Amino acid sequence: MKQVKNRRTGDVGELDFDSKEGTFIVVCYDLNTKTVSKTIYTRLEDLYDEWEDYEEQKKYWGIDYTSCRIGGIDEFSYDNDSIDEFNKAIGNYFGTKEEAEKAVEKLKAWKRLRDKGFRFTGWATNEGIRGVDFEVPDSFFSEHNHSCISDETRDDLDLLFGGEE
Repeated sequence: MKQVKNRRTGDVGELDFDSKEGTFIVVCYDLNTKTVSKTIYTRLEDLYDEWEDYEEQKKYWGIDYTSCRIGGIDEFSYDNDSIDEFNKAIGNYFGTKEEAEKAVEKLKAWKRLRDKGFRFTGWATNEGIRGVDFEVPDSFFSEHNHSCISDETRDDLDLLFGGEE
């Protein structure tokens, strides 16, 4: 069977053709919920509006977490082994070296802000979580004249919450 990827959600499924019915079927298996879903298409155009051809990535980039190169960027061969599954499960799985480098910079920014005393908390409304709020201890502002945030801190906040994925 041919693999396809949902253009909107990124889900991966298998495409099959039912010759008796003349329909295309996409079958997805959700590892988290252990459920199978099937979507049936009678027109090829409808199928390709939602799905595109997909081939599993053979290599990916990740952040090294071994003691000798913590924070370094490595290229991994996808062998479907426990290391690859672990990296995917924690989000340490990037299509390009640049994406992995950006993730390292965001982690460093998060740490710098936490080291300065920022405490991040989610806040919610009836519609669900809407954003992130943070608390800043009084001691933080003593080094900044009680009124301004340093350019480095502002850059870190922009990197984390500036709206770019």
